[in-house]
This record gives sequence, C-alpha cells and structure tokens, in this order.
Amino acid sequence: MKKQKLTGILIGTLLMLPVMLNAQKFTKSVKPFTASNGKTFQVGDTIIITSPTDFGNMFHYYYFDKKFTPQRAYYTSEVVNEGQFVDNRFRKHIIRQFRVYEDGKTIAVTNKTFGYGVDLNKGLEMGEVANDNLMELYNKPEIFNNEKAFLVTMNEDIDNNDVKEFLYRFNHDVYKQNYQDEFSFNALLSSKKKELTEKAKQYDLNKPFLAYTKQGFGSYNFDTNSFPIVWDGNYTRLMDDLTESAIKKDINNEGIDFSDIRLYFENAEEFSSFSLPQERAKFLIDYRKQPSGKVDRSLYVGVQFIVKEIAGADWIKNKNFTDGTEKVLICEIMRLDMFEDKAFEANYLSTVKK
Repeated sequence: MKKQKLTGILIGTLLMLPVMLNAQKFTKSVKPFTASNGKTFQVGDTIIITSPTDFGNMFHYYYFDKKFTPQRAYYTSEVVNEGQFVDNRFRKHIIRQFRVYEDGKTIAVTNKTFGYGVDLNKGLEMGEVANDNLMELYNKPEIFNNEKAFLVTMNEDIDNNDVKEFLYRFNHDVYKQNYQDEFSFNALLSSKKKELTEKAKQYDLNKPFLAYTKQGFGSYNFDTNSFPIVWDGNYTRLMDDLTESAIKKDINNEGIDFSDIRLYFENAEEFSSFSLPQERAKFLIDYRKQPSGKVDRSLYVGVQFIVKEIAGADWIKNKNFTDGTEKVLICEIMRLDMFEDKAFEANYLSTVKK
C-alpha cells in the first residue's frame, strides 16, 4: 500500500513537471510602468476594462487568477448571489501592484487576494483597456439633435413661422392645445418667440457638437493596418419638409413653411481611414461575417464637429444634392470615434483626430 502511494505521488509529480517547468516566474513591483503606447501607469491609478477584443463574451487579456484564466464579460451568477446578472464590461479598477514576468509581460493587478489583473500592453493595443481617446469621450460635446439644428439655423430676427414650426416639431402637445384658439395661440407665439430668441444665442457658430452617424468601412489595408471609411456622401439630412402637405388640416391652415436642414461635412475626405491592429481587424470581420459569407460593413461613427457657417443661396445653388430650399450647415469635422456597436456604448474601435 505504501509503495502504491509513493508510485502515485511520483506519477503525479511527473505529470505536473511540464506545467511546473513552463510556469513563468514573476516579481511583484510597485514601480511605475510605461506601456508600449507611451503612457505611464502607477499603483493607485484607475483603469477601465472595456469589452472583449473579439466582441464576444470572454476577455483575452483580463484574467481572474495568476494562471492567465480569462474573465467572462457577463454572466448570470450560479454560486454567490445566485441568479444575479454580472457585467464586467466598462468597470473601473484600481491598480494595486504589478506582476512583471520573465518574458517582459506586465500584469496590472487589480485584486491581490484573488489575482485579478490585466495585461496592460495587449489590453491597450486590442481595446480591452480604455485608452486616452476613449476616456476623452466621457467629456464629449453636446449631442447635435434636430432641436439644436433648428436653433442654429434661426435668423437673428425670428419670425412667427419659426415659432410655429418649433412648437409643431418640438412642443406638439402645446401646439395642439392652443392653435385653434387665436387668442391663446397669439399669446403663446409671443412668449415663445422671446424664449427662442434667448435659446438661439446659446448656439453660435463654431460651437463644438457631436452627431451619431452610420457610415461604412471597406477592405482592410494590410500595409497601413487600417480600414478605409466609406462615407455616405458629405452630407447628412436632419430634418425635412416632406410632411408639409400632409399636415395642412392639423395645422388649421396656418401655412407653416417647414425647414429642410442638412449638415455638410466639408472636410470628410481628410478622414478617410481608421487604424486597427490586424488581429483585432480579423476579429471584426469574423464577428460581422454572416453564414452566407456576406460581411456587414456598417460602421457607427461619432462625429465631433463645429458649424462654420450657414450656407448662402449661391453655395446651395451650386450643389446638385439640393433643390435650393434647404438650410445647409457647413461643418468642419474635428474628430471621429468608431464603434462596432450601434448604441455607441461598447465595442469601441478607433479614433481619428484632425
């Protein structure tokens, strides 16, 4: 029996020997670490773990132990707090120490007790750790919606048509309650006109804005490690006047002349591609590839821009995409942020700046 036990121990030791030999040694460190992108991290710094590089449910470079076992992005707890949904994406973590391995890999330890940590270099490269560009989006400009577009295009001398259209588009319930009573409607127009005059002053030209758009991306360039951005033209229609004839009864023959507003990005050609490492680019194509073999090349782009000017009649006349009645805001792009996710919440890809 004793001999059998010794034999079992010997066999177990021999089986574990390759693992022991291949196990990397590391040293603990509290010294600052400079990542491959040039950013220096220190103990006490806060980092954000984003989402898996392959857009799936398993991180590649965020581990929950010292054996480099990947952490799940989200799951339903089966043990502690059974049934609770756990989401590890876009969570803040404080660096407690660094584990520096013999091969140069450095793990930022976020939980010393259980060994949670992230490979900073690969995490930053492959998008599992938020870089400075992504962090900047926490302080993004105002979102440019239809109401703001309307206010930007308003003339200094706001007329009753402007007020009526604003009420119809953006305060429709108030409009319906008053438009059939000429006395209350007249009082409403007067008070709203004063309010809009003050509001419009907040949206001067050259104020930065953010618009969410859907563009496309072409075939990967292996020489530049980038995807070309396929723009759906230089302009984006925000509001149109196509419903004008369909709502005459509703507006009680008020005869509102509705606006047709477009954004024209005059420097879109300067933003022709976005960089992405080959490994992650392949993940993107694999993730978007359908069973038929077709690849969905939709690209969700946050466009940060300034409105430089409101196009004049001559400018509009020379553009073949207008019928001459549109209000066109000539814009200059300052920055693009690309996402795989149409909600612009996860799966950040890349940033291009002017």
